[in-house]
Amino acid sequence: LREGMSSFSYWTSSTFLVMKAIQSIKGGLGTVKALDTALVDLKKTTTMTNNELEDFYYSSNKVAKQMGVTTEEIINQAAEFSRLGYSSKEAATEMAKYSSWFKTISPGMSIEEAGDTLTSVMKAFKYDVQDVEKIMSMINTVGNNFAVSNLDISEILTRSSSAMMEANNSLADTIALGTAATEITRDAASVGNALKTKFCLCVQKCAYRKYLIAGNA
Repeated sequence: LREGMSSFSYWTSSTFLVMKAIQSIKGGLGTVKALDTALVDLKKTTTMTNNELEDFYYSSNKVAKQMGVTTEEIINQAAEFSRLGYSSKEAATEMAKYSSWFKTISPGMSIEEAGDTLTSVMKAFKYDVQDVEKIMSMINTVGNNFAVSNLDISEILTRSSSAMMEANNSLADTIALGTAATEITRDAASVGNALKTKFCLCVQKCAYRKYLIAGNA
């Protein structure tokens, strides 16, 4: 009890409180500096006005609280998306929100990986911002019902989307083929690389033709 009271007196001492206050101030200044850097980066890549940037900051803060990420991460994601052509306030806000949402429903996935996956799929399969919920729903449904995770599917799509689209495969085809192979190999990265090779794409086409012929017979 004596030792406990001694520790308690330290935690409530003026020295401890002053040191804690100094640490909090330093942490706050560091956060402000990081947010300022992120906003400056966003301003370089976006078409937003100063007023729109200010509005975007406050909306980013709300989204960050809802999604359990930091405001800095939301702003950085918006900057990345603006570089890819989503430079309006509405598009940047929506894409940053979706990448945060996707990260939240995908254990083990970082917000950067979530953003990269959505961008790869949208660019390869010609999807717009309003289609992002559909993309996430397809991935999450498969991840919840088969022996693969959202992170596995993300790995596959990031590596193979462009090649699969060139071979006239849909997003659903790509997810299905990748899932079937990953359930066996347990190696999503290797499956993603395999799907983008010419040999594998030729095999897919031949198999698909045989399937059509068998179905019409």
